[in-house]
Amino acid sequence: MTEQTPTQDACLKLDGHQLKQLLLAGMSWLERHYQIVNQLNVFPVPDGDTGINMLLTMQSAFAEIAELDEPHVGSLARRFAKGAVNGSRGNSGVILSQIWRGFGVALRESETVDASGMASALQMGTTFAYDAAPKPPREGTILTVVREVAERAQAVVREESDIVRLFEALVVQANETLQRTPELLPILKEAGVIDSGGQGLTYILEGMLRQLRGESLESDLARAAAAAPARKPAHVMSATEFGHPYDVQLLLTGEKLDVDRIRAAIQAMGDSAIVTSDGETTVKIHVHVYDPGQPISYAVKLGVVSDVVVENMYEQYLDNIGAPQPAEAPPMPTVDLQPDDVAVIAVAPGDGLARIFYEQGAARLVSGGQTMNPSTEEIYKALSDVPVSKAIILPNNGNIILAAQQAVRKARNKEVVVVPSKNVPQGIAAMLFYANARLHEDRRGDLAYIAEGMTAALDDVVSGEVTVAVRSVEMDGVRARAGQVIGLLEGKIVAAHDDLNQLMHDLIGKLDRNAYELVTLYYGADVKPKDAEALAEVLASAYDSFTFEVIPGGQPHYFYLLSIE
Repeated sequence: MTEQTPTQDACLKLDGHQLKQLLLAGMSWLERHYQIVNQLNVFPVPDGDTGINMLLTMQSAFAEIAELDEPHVGSLARRFAKGAVNGSRGNSGVILSQIWRGFGVALRESETVDASGMASALQMGTTFAYDAAPKPPREGTILTVVREVAERAQAVVREESDIVRLFEALVVQANETLQRTPELLPILKEAGVIDSGGQGLTYILEGMLRQLRGESLESDLARAAAAAPARKPAHVMSATEFGHPYDVQLLLTGEKLDVDRIRAAIQAMGDSAIVTSDGETTVKIHVHVYDPGQPISYAVKLGVVSDVVVENMYEQYLDNIGAPQPAEAPPMPTVDLQPDDVAVIAVAPGDGLARIFYEQGAARLVSGGQTMNPSTEEIYKALSDVPVSKAIILPNNGNIILAAQQAVRKARNKEVVVVPSKNVPQGIAAMLFYANARLHEDRRGDLAYIAEGMTAALDDVVSGEVTVAVRSVEMDGVRARAGQVIGLLEGKIVAAHDDLNQLMHDLIGKLDRNAYELVTLYYGADVKPKDAEALAEVLASAYDSFTFEVIPGGQPHYFYLLSIE
């Protein structure tokens, strides 16, 4: 079918092919501008990932329809929404995915869509977005933008049936609302920015309007559709990001082998599990795991094992991209889960921190944190991997909580609770409670008890962060220049300095010496171990009321994460 783009004549309805082009245009225009969205960050820390999160969400959504030749609007919209939900990242991505989910629900039976149908779909998208947002929802965000855009749409279609005229009004409204966001949300005004999520949504609407008008998008739409997610091209995955590193293959020979039972057991050990049988006495097993000994030991108990092949896929990956081999083996889970146990899935931004969570009993780790929020699907996959029916998710980042909650809604065959840890120190404090609970047979399977205790433990620590200011700002009474080192306590900037060591002195000096005793410094990928140790010694001599511990965290972008108790 030759796709027609309405330009001169009134556009009264769209079919699935034309809607697909609008969605592609919205994604393409966001791709052109996502870095601007990233820069609209309230705090000057290197976590300006709203644009990336929204773009990755849109790319995941479009991947679901990229190969479809679908004239039915409802079928196309539902598939697009599914991809958006699965690929949603960060709070902005989750809210965006819910807008598309409502859009898909409203249009599910529609062969074509007119202006009135578009307005109804936007209204339904607004409802879904508000339902997914934390309560009470904050105005002055993407929520306000989509709500006022939907309200404008309802007003326009009472007098206008042209979809082009409708989108012209929607873009005007989006920009007007966007400029008002600092008045609705004081922290935006203090930071001197408009809302980043609202700006991302506005770019999507602008791209759709440009497509309707036949205007240039200043980018190759075909390339945009096939573009890889907008991650840093030079990024080398850590062992934690890579996932199960060992590829294990073997033959198992025995009598009365229960292939279905073997398959279920192997699938619970890792991913990419393939278990086949010759129908008689031989079973072929293939699986990707953290511990290659696990499937081998399991098979040995059932019969004779032969033709064992174990390959380290992570080392092969590093060889292929020319990256150096890791100094340490990748961290792996150490918890032994019984069928009625509660498993923990934790998000961690570095191999050192991943190792800490594993040592405390986490069953699965999802790589992520600031600047690299994991998707709903990545969290859901980790949740699906654990071989028990009860689980807890530790997001360890405020921008990952909504994606974790969305993953829970997908996991309908498990009981899951999100313990809303907003940073790594909170997550580690929660894991200490979990580890202690597992020592008691009558408590280790009690999901409500463990979740309540882990949630209470979040208040046991004060968190700190040390990073570089990505732009100049004056907030919380502190003036920081771009490029300076800044220190935050509980998410508020408390110090800024040109020198890292002096900044650490200033930061520790803000603490109440009568309220806290232990300061744990998790040093990042850009800090040498000897420098972290030397800093701790200097701080200990200057602040003798505190005990300082130094632990490798391996996190990117942040020199130190502090846990203060």
